[in-house]
Amino acid sequence: MKDSGPSRLGTVEVFCVAAKAQSFTAAATSLGTTPSAISKAVQRLENRLGLTSVNKMSSSVFASR
Repeated sequence: MKDSGPSRLGTVEVFCVAAKAQSFTAAATSLGTTPSAISKAVQRLENRLGLTSVNKMSSSVFASR
């Protein structure tokens, strides 16, 4: 994994990249990591905040309102 991956970024930053890309796969490519690592980072953020931050629809993700 590159230095810019989720282990180097906070969960909010990872969420922002995923929301902007509307895809965990695209976010993973951008950050040099795996879609699974992106998903886990977003799940950690959701658990910490006690809410659902993204709507997952097939291969796309969208920020919740």
